[in-house]
Amino acid sequence: GDYLEFSDLDINTSYKVDQDKVQQRLADYSKSFDEGKIQATLVDLYRMADEDPEAWSRFGEFYSGWSVEEIKLFITKLEELKA
Repeated sequence: GDYLEFSDLDINTSYKVDQDKVQQRLADYSKSFDEGKIQATLVDLYRMADEDPEAWSRFGEFYSGWSVEEIKLFITKLEELKA
């Protein structure tokens, strides 16, 4: 797509990134997606990764305790999934 690829951005893993949490959410996301549940889309996630306050206020409750780095990792994994 025409979005910035986060792989170019290098996720700073010096932040606390809970890989298991992200992996679990990935499984849930795919499942919910199949069930047609509304979740933050990739576009929304990109905006959250960009620290967009509006995106965080809309979707932050679903990503309670998540760091921006974890959101970026989640995006990267989602992209791999869709690729």
